[in-house]
Amino acid sequence: MVSVKAGQSRLSPGKSRGREKIRQEPKKNSNAGPKETVVFQDESGFTLHPRLGRGWALIGKRLKVPTTSQHQKRLNVSGWVAPLLGRAGVIQTERGNREGFLKCCDTFIGQLRGYTIWLYVDEPTLA
Repeated sequence: MVSVKAGQSRLSPGKSRGREKIRQEPKKNSNAGPKETVVFQDESGFTLHPRLGRGWALIGKRLKVPTTSQHQKRLNVSGWVAPLLGRAGVIQTERGNREGFLKCCDTFIGQLRGYTIWLYVDEPTLA
């Protein structure tokens, strides 16, 4: 049997109870120094021309779907998270290349000034 004192919840941090959420404090890493943090960075690109997988039209008629999409445009975003500090950021980049990566690095370096940063990047291709 689990006993709960008055004012405490049996829910673990981060789980939602109805509409309210319990805020989880950032985890402290015993291996990190007082001014060290870990940053995870990744970027992704999205086409602004959505693909239509299925459609319905009368036999012998061609399906026409009016869209306001831009066929040659892409949306490239780059983001970072520092879980030990509870901080994160997302920026829009022109392209998913080295310049976009460096622009993202400039944002979190500015936000985390004074910290030694251990950077983890997923599959870096900076050609």
